[in-house]
Amino acid sequence: IASLATALDRVEARIVRSGRKVFAAYDHLDRIGSLKHETRRRHIKALLALWLSLSNRYQGLRAKIFLRDDLFDPARLAFPDATKLKPRSIALEWNVEALFQVVVRHLSSFSLEMRTWLSGVEGLTIEDRGEFGWMPGPMSEDVQKNFAIHLVGEQMGSGVKKGYTWRWIPNRLQDAAGKIVPRSILTLIGEAAASALQREFPANSLRLLIPQDLLLALEPTSEQRVAEIREEYPQAGRLENLRTQQVMLDPEKAIELLGRPAPQEEETRGQTDGKLILDELLALGVLSRRKDQRIDVPDIYRYGFGIKRKGGVRRPRRHEFCSETHENESPSALIPLAYALFRLPSIS
Repeated sequence: IASLATALDRVEARIVRSGRKVFAAYDHLDRIGSLKHETRRRHIKALLALWLSLSNRYQGLRAKIFLRDDLFDPARLAFPDATKLKPRSIALEWNVEALFQVVVRHLSSFSLEMRTWLSGVEGLTIEDRGEFGWMPGPMSEDVQKNFAIHLVGEQMGSGVKKGYTWRWIPNRLQDAAGKIVPRSILTLIGEAAASALQREFPANSLRLLIPQDLLLALEPTSEQRVAEIREEYPQAGRLENLRTQQVMLDPEKAIELLGRPAPQEEETRGQTDGKLILDELLALGVLSRRKDQRIDVPDIYRYGFGIKRKGGVRRPRRHEFCSETHENESPSALIPLAYALFRLPSIS
């Protein structure tokens, strides 16, 4: 340890002389002992304690440590001076306004025609920020509403199951903790545009999409998010054992199914304690626990894992598409542009 401290001192001196800052970045710490919580807690505590101590010693050499909220809070209370970590931390989250803004930014950066189409959204402002590209201004709930109506219409569905599009979009994309990753909303709009390209579009409609396009886009969007979560957290693959099951699930049933190795899971990694898997997936926001203790699966994961919901909305068929015709509206030729835009690698 003494030799390491001496080496770091020399590195710090060199960095300070050069007038630079060097950051050691740590991510995916939740993969350490993902099913051995004491092991993970011990490692995270040691890492946080180390860099908290070094932060008082070094100015040029610093650390950035990325942790889930549920891992950070217990860890910061586990050693002396841990409470000093909170003022030095920041939460990285996407709220609904920012998610709509990133969609508008992608659209506005594509073409003059698309920016002309966006100018029809009441209250929406777009500014050319030079090297940063076209940037949307603030999008209050009213502006979000106006944008969603301009894009797809006011309502999803009909009768008692109808909902407003500006609420339906984030509600279907959020996990059990209410969080949404920006890739999901971009994938949803891109897949909806792909659906629009495969149907007959009203010649006099200004809107790019209809509600059925979004409904058809839910499944591929969920499959994309499932692929991401399985790559980040292999234990999420246990939800394959819930395929064809119907939520809500009794906790005992969920524990039993999650305790089985998933198809194609390596035997050496097989974990038979379903409760540990359940607790981890609850912490990740992949599952949620209702007040009656039954287990639910958010739509953003449910479709991708083929899990059913009693009374759920039937997936539409393409021949069932219909849309109202609006008089005095310019024909829209922007759907191929929207589809091409959201299929770009930049959405990652």
